[in-house]
Amino acid sequence: MTIVRSLIKNCCLVFLLVALPAAVSGQSSTSDQSQQQQPAPAQQQPAPAQQPAQGEQQAQSQDGDVRYTAEEYAAYQKATEEPDPLKREDAILDFAKNNPKSSLVEYALTTYKQLLVEYQKTNNYQRMAEAGEKLLAIRPDDIQTMYLTGTGCFYTQQYPKAAQYLEKVYEKQPEPAIAFMLATIFGTAPTNDDAKALKYGEIACGKFEPKDCHQILPNLTRIYMSPEKKQWAKAAETAKKTLQAFESIQKPATVEQAMWDDYIARERAIAYSALGRHAFDTGNMKAAISNYKQTLRAFSKNNGLNAEAYYHIGYAMWKLDPSMVEDCAMIAFAKGAQEKGAPHQKPCQTELERLYKGIHNQSLAGLEEFVEEAVKKQLPSQCI
Repeated sequence: MTIVRSLIKNCCLVFLLVALPAAVSGQSSTSDQSQQQQPAPAQQQPAPAQQPAQGEQQAQSQDGDVRYTAEEYAAYQKATEEPDPLKREDAILDFAKNNPKSSLVEYALTTYKQLLVEYQKTNNYQRMAEAGEKLLAIRPDDIQTMYLTGTGCFYTQQYPKAAQYLEKVYEKQPEPAIAFMLATIFGTAPTNDDAKALKYGEIACGKFEPKDCHQILPNLTRIYMSPEKKQWAKAAETAKKTLQAFESIQKPATVEQAMWDDYIARERAIAYSALGRHAFDTGNMKAAISNYKQTLRAFSKNNGLNAEAYYHIGYAMWKLDPSMVEDCAMIAFAKGAQEKGAPHQKPCQTELERLYKGIHNQSLAGLEEFVEEAVKKQLPSQCI
């Protein structure tokens, strides 16, 4: 299981148990998030009246409107009182199919939806999803059932199905907790969709605290930094929230320490890279150098991040102090040029050669020796 899926299965689920509709789980919550308007719970309707006396064709219920036959009531009672939950599902659905015009059908289906809520309370999300789909087969437009079914699919990482149901629910009731699930879904394979991940992620992370949105924030940063977007300011904003979140989140019990440490280090490096790129883009070269140095300190296993950091550090150093070009900028470019296969490897090499020629009479003689020595050095502390 990947770190992302482990996080979703652990941290994400703990958060959503609070943030998702308290009414659905049958519990109250003191969380501000849970106070939002959510899909209506399966309310218990007034119980139907007792079975009609023998020979009586119809009886009137307690609400004065519902009428049903003795045979219908007996079938209803047998279905809804079946002790085995799985058998009760089928019995209730059979009752609904066999008595489509009965006034008791809505009572029976309400009992069925209460069963879905019970599955949720006991964390039986697989059963919740499967039972929900059975009900949707005969009531395809029921938003309450669609919500519960989609939630069950989400918890069991059946993302294509979860997306299908939850997007329809969100159209009717656009709540941040549902957006949170959709942002997670569209930020994870096999349902990756940057446009939708961004749409729902902005809504969710605009509502919830960074520590509760830490699974989504890094993906938003990546999208903002993508070649298609290049929205450095927004990337920096989500990067700051990511770093803030990582100050307080805890490792899930099921995730290995080494995997967790690697995940945190990589995401921190990406966040600092976003901050560095925004600073560079706005001409704040000292901040660019500072943040890109943090990228290199946080995580050194990614050639792409390393080369990007060295390229911007080198360029910023050259802009800040051209007199230190050989002792600062060229060392950074030399290091970046050694990050094989990285997008910024060639730009680093190009800048290195240009600067080297500038101080060696347009000659590259001795460049290899310079590089060999440069890659052994740390970036000098005076190069700020």
